[in-house]
Amino acid sequence: MINPTTISREPGTYDNDPVGLVGVNCIIYIRPVTWAWEGNAFIFQSMDSIEAINNCFAAGVVMSERRAIIPDDINLLRDNTPCIFQSNPSNHPDRFKCMLEPTAISSEPGTYNNDLLALRGLNGCVIDVRPVTWAWEGNAFIFQSVESLDVINDCFAAGVLISESGYGAAEDTLFG
Repeated sequence: MINPTTISREPGTYDNDPVGLVGVNCIIYIRPVTWAWEGNAFIFQSMDSIEAINNCFAAGVVMSERRAIIPDDINLLRDNTPCIFQSNPSNHPDRFKCMLEPTAISSEPGTYNNDLLALRGLNGCVIDVRPVTWAWEGNAFIFQSVESLDVINDCFAAGVLISESGYGAAEDTLFG
């Protein structure tokens, strides 16, 4: 239930585009069904557990929207080579580079120390990254992370489709 607000039955259907909602130090990706049914109920679909949802959207929390961050035309499908660690203090901060199967080119965000983003890899593992470029020359995902190269390669293994945590991994989603 939500605090009384203006009635909204929008969007009024199931399987809508995912929306990330920020709660108590967390983000849960949902697919809205009605934003404010009868002005006091927020109805949505989610692959997260009821426990995770209740912890994130605790009583009294004002939820805010966070849209999907990986650009729509970028497919973070890993190729068959291991990710590498790049240390070059004279040119750039330490970072990781994972080669991708060819995808659209994106040098965004193009800077370092960006906001953390939780990305999902093999078997649902999650790694917090700071993206540097989504698809440099259409074949390299470059990012910062506190994780080790071994952890990066175990999670972002060859052939894995990297997605935002919360939706997108076919074996883990209700939304297929």
